[in-house]
Amino acid sequence: MLNLRHTRRSETPAQARVTLKVIQIIIENSRSYSSATTEEINEIAWEQSCHLTQFRGIAANDPIRCAYVERVGCGYTIEFRRNSNDYNTISYRCGITTQDTPHVCCICEAILSIHRRRQSRQLDTTTQILGFDEEESLVNYRNTGIIRTRYLGQYVELERQRQLQIQENQFTTFRNSALQRSTGSSAQLERNVRRDDSEESEHSDGSDSDSN
Repeated sequence: MLNLRHTRRSETPAQARVTLKVIQIIIENSRSYSSATTEEINEIAWEQSCHLTQFRGIAANDPIRCAYVERVGCGYTIEFRRNSNDYNTISYRCGITTQDTPHVCCICEAILSIHRRRQSRQLDTTTQILGFDEEESLVNYRNTGIIRTRYLGQYVELERQRQLQIQENQFTTFRNSALQRSTGSSAQLERNVRRDDSEESEHSDGSDSDSN
């Protein structure tokens, strides 16, 4: 359930689908801070600062992407929480260094990640088209999406943890099923060995009687 303070308008099914699509793009192109130490967060922030500088240098000379230069490191105020169970928030402005927080918001982090992927696969048409589409979805969502940019990262982390829990439950079910099959197979194998031993013993006894 969305907190009304965190939204711009009433939710519709179509808007919910767009939100889920954008959140999934962010999950696939950003990292979780749920288990990161303060030192690790500051190291990540430094990396993000470097990536942002590189992006701006490249995008400024790209006729197609130059309009995005000022939209990455957007300057929006972000309410940062390390994980979904931590209700302590730290406010920071995207693109401006603040100790113990990321350097950019989740949308900008995803755009930087997509940009690096496109740069590494410049001859891959599929990667280029998908990257442009994802970037456009992220940029548009910042101004038109249901969830305000200030709080979006918190919902991204909630969905990330939900998906991880589903995967963990699925693996646990698979493992238990495999163990049951393995145990059943081992028991059957043991029964087969015992039966074979028993038949062999009976055959051996019968042979001895015939020879006498």
